[in-house]
Amino acid sequence: MLWPDGEVVNNNFTNLALLLKSGYNATKACNSGTQVIIHTADADSDANACWFYDGIKAQGVNWDITGLSYYCYWHGSMSNMSSVVADVKSRYGKSVIIAETAYPFTAANADSEANSISSATPCSGYPATWTGQYNNFRDVLAAARTGGAIGVFYWEPTWIATPGNGWDPTNPSSGDGWDNQTLFNWSGVANPAIALFKP
Repeated sequence: MLWPDGEVVNNNFTNLALLLKSGYNATKACNSGTQVIIHTADADSDANACWFYDGIKAQGVNWDITGLSYYCYWHGSMSNMSSVVADVKSRYGKSVIIAETAYPFTAANADSEANSISSATPCSGYPATWTGQYNNFRDVLAAARTGGAIGVFYWEPTWIATPGNGWDPTNPSSGDGWDNQTLFNWSGVANPAIALFKP
């Protein structure tokens, strides 16, 4: 966060904690009822999650909801994610969300930017199809609930390949490495299974 100012060096969370405290206090000053989420990409490792949250807690940082990212192709099994969710919920006494998850509906690419994930079956049992995407999201939601998470957010559901909407805001011809993981095809039509999804 805001490197180099907020970078954790040699396990020293002091500067990062100052930024997080300022953000928390500013949020609460605007609206005391607003829930503050501190989100890391550590749903794959209980040790990594605890290193981070223990580090900021020791510096007196407060937060309301613990956010974790989970992508099966980067973070491993859903059962492990569920265990991490359960542990951080218990350890910190705070609600937990999966703040990011996604899955491809195709291995094809819609623009000049290489896809972040291009495999036809990025995770075993879930082909890169409309059905595979739906089944993956359904199972991520179930695993997160089993661990005690209160919600799951899909990222980035609408980032279809659109000129001028690429990775580089200074380059209108830049592409989007996420176009095959949206919840819409390249014409903007929603995945029919997701459109009917009932939590």
